[in-house]
Amino acid sequence: VGHIVHTDIQDTVDRLNSLHGVRLSDLSLSVGKPGEDSAARVVIEATDENGIKAALSELGKLAEEKGLLTIKSLGAHG
Repeated sequence: VGHIVHTDIQDTVDRLNSLHGVRLSDLSLSVGKPGEDSAARVVIEATDENGIKAALSELGKLAEEKGLLTIKSLGAHG
């Protein structure tokens, strides 16, 4: 949640997809009114536990750098 489009969503996708064994498989974007926050839902697939840890770590770094709020759902891994 935040100014997702203005903080370069392509950079976010590219950085997650560059991780070994990690792939952003789905992205849904809800764009707010001009000047308001947007929300995105991403589905990240990983080949193993190390990939999951790397993806969550990178997602946290991205959120901090870009001033975004993350809400994590770990599915079966939670």
